[in-house]
Amino acid sequence: MNILLSWLRDYIDIQVPPLQIADALMMAGIEVEAIHEPGKHLQKVVVGRILTRAPHPNADKLSLCTVDVGQAAPLQIVCGAPNCDPGAKVPTALVGAVLPSGFEIRVARIRGVESAGMLCSRKELGLGDDHSGLYHLPPEAPVGEDIVKALGMDDVVFTIAITPNRGDALSHLGIARELSALFNLPLHRNSLDDARGDGDIREQTAVTLEEPALCPRYGARIVRDVTVGDSPRWLRERLEKIGIRSINNIVDITNYVMMDIGHPMHAFDLDKLAEQRIVVRRAAAGEKLHCLDGVTRALDPSMLVIADARRPVALAGVMGGEETGVTAATRHVLLEAACFDPVTVRKTAKALAMTTDSSYRFERGTNIDNVPIALNLAARLIRELAGGRPVGGLLDAYPAPPPLRRIMLRTRRVARVLGVDLKPAQIETLLLRLKFEVSREGETLWVGVPPFRHDIEQEADLIEEVARLYGYGNIPATLPTLFSQPVLPTPLQRLTGQVRTAMVDQGFHEIITYSFIPTTIHESLREGPPLAIRNPLSEDQGHLRTSLLWGMIDALTRNIFNDEYDLRFFEIGRVFRPDASGFAREADHLCLGCAGPANPADWRHSKEPFDLYRMKGLLGRLGHLLPVEFEFARGNHPALHPARQLEISCQNRRLGVVGQIHPRFRTNKKLPEEWFVGELDLSALSQLKPRKRLMQPIPAFPAIRRDLAILLPKTATFQDVERIVREAGGEILEKCALFDVYEGKGIDPDKRSLALELRFRAKDRTLKEEEVQPKLEAMISQIATTLGGKLRE
Repeated sequence: MNILLSWLRDYIDIQVPPLQIADALMMAGIEVEAIHEPGKHLQKVVVGRILTRAPHPNADKLSLCTVDVGQAAPLQIVCGAPNCDPGAKVPTALVGAVLPSGFEIRVARIRGVESAGMLCSRKELGLGDDHSGLYHLPPEAPVGEDIVKALGMDDVVFTIAITPNRGDALSHLGIARELSALFNLPLHRNSLDDARGDGDIREQTAVTLEEPALCPRYGARIVRDVTVGDSPRWLRERLEKIGIRSINNIVDITNYVMMDIGHPMHAFDLDKLAEQRIVVRRAAAGEKLHCLDGVTRALDPSMLVIADARRPVALAGVMGGEETGVTAATRHVLLEAACFDPVTVRKTAKALAMTTDSSYRFERGTNIDNVPIALNLAARLIRELAGGRPVGGLLDAYPAPPPLRRIMLRTRRVARVLGVDLKPAQIETLLLRLKFEVSREGETLWVGVPPFRHDIEQEADLIEEVARLYGYGNIPATLPTLFSQPVLPTPLQRLTGQVRTAMVDQGFHEIITYSFIPTTIHESLREGPPLAIRNPLSEDQGHLRTSLLWGMIDALTRNIFNDEYDLRFFEIGRVFRPDASGFAREADHLCLGCAGPANPADWRHSKEPFDLYRMKGLLGRLGHLLPVEFEFARGNHPALHPARQLEISCQNRRLGVVGQIHPRFRTNKKLPEEWFVGELDLSALSQLKPRKRLMQPIPAFPAIRRDLAILLPKTATFQDVERIVREAGGEILEKCALFDVYEGKGIDPDKRSLALELRFRAKDRTLKEEEVQPKLEAMISQIATTLGGKLRE
């Protein structure tokens, strides 16, 4: 939004430099994006009057002009514009002038003819993009006058960005009100309560308000016998300087009122309104409106419209209709000023893909008290600038005026929040400067919030206003007094820290992936139906993840495609699964991902790939550190290779899975055939009882070692064998370890040989062979009975 300094001075007598004004607004929370001073660097450009025009002797498209610039003799200037007509007054750059583009004017010979200056278009003066011809000045412009003064270019334009909660600052009055408070200057406002005129408006039109919830106030005035034409120069220049194109005097007046006091308006051609009355209602299904921008739009019942007796004539708070708009033939106008529900205006504008100056303001909230003020101001200007005759009175449909909002402000609370001991009288003075109503009861203030401040809802908002006006720079920098007590980490927090340290020690790199997953993600990676996001950022982020596996596989794939093959990743993140009521049940998970050589730093084993056993060993070491004892069994996760995966459990509770990624995800030959992932539920793991760490004395008696080679069906696992061996070995079995697996020559194809290392030891004596042999025989017998195995010969 652009703000003119000269316009601000209609309300406040402010004489400080523009930069100081910008700094004050910035420190008060209103961003000034730029300061434009169009005439600051425009020197030696004056008003010139073209005396004669003759063809250039050496060029068909050039003209030779003599120009009176108020000097002793006219200047000879070569011009290529088509409208350099004798008698026209145009901006004339004298020799030595430097235009905004940086072009310096010098005496030059153009096609053999000397030229002592330049006749300028609007673009060459930095006033717009029009360079189709010379900028013709008003006939009353004095010849020889500095162009900055002649065009009023000595003004300053502030480009201001307003936050959505400060709709009250979207006008010159709003910014003047802020500066009045910041610089403690009186705010001058003319009385605009004069609704006098010819006749009685109640006898000439009517307003029916069918939706008071969506339009709490609607006002109308009639002005008759208007003459639609060009606006006077001062009005056109004011609007053009802030970036609004002049249309005609009636429309320009409504735009002027909007930029002046911040209240959007609309002018209807009264004769084009059916029965010359207004109905504020919802749109009916199937209704259409041909808008002022020339587009016909379909409406629906969620939209509020301004209608006459037959049809919609405007979209409430957004845009008027072309059929009832003001044209050159208009004689009588009905002026509209209203207050519309911000949410309804925003939804309508968004549904129709429209953004207008009007909707921008109504979406942020307007001052409901401005309705009669805007109508009276517009009627007065139309009388002065278009020769209209206002009809007496105004129609004001205002069924339920809201009471003044009052908020309690504790002065001690102000001191505690800001760290500055302000007296109640000081706080009262600051709030009064912001146009709040204040009454004092001891150290408590009761503050009446003006209707234009929609952002003030509670005590904290008032404290912010005090801080803004007092000045953030005046608040001393002090360390706050903190009252805190140490909080012990939760079991999950302790576990997460231990796991993160352990994984880094194992040479893994931590990654972070998105909590959102694509809508089209493969079913095998979903872990159940995912929760849909109501307003996703994109189709690739439409659901909350139920597993970390998709993010890990995606990270491995991206790195491999970028020629990184030695990969060890881990992620600790949150997953979201719906509970019985449909709400998200959150849990923290650990995910591992590995690809490439298992030990690239060791040249002796640098070509050995990662396999399932190494992943199982990693998790086993992790369990030993926590300390818990993981149990591994065959898994059936659909995202993993069916024959190369293990399910992880502990204390009869399933915790996760580890295995080789299913071949279906190898969509490119660059991806390895064997790459592995694992996922562990840390939230569930943190609830388990950790295993006690017991110190064992150094053995005082020797051990007996035996090796067993057992021939088994391939369906039998080492876990099954180990359970039988430990049960049969009893207390004296100290160790059972697998040290070899053999398949091939000399063994049936459906069988394999497992070689076990057994170690027996007693704590109180030296074992004898007679004690160990029965244990071995029991093991072999139970393996044969339970698993169909036998001792390999």
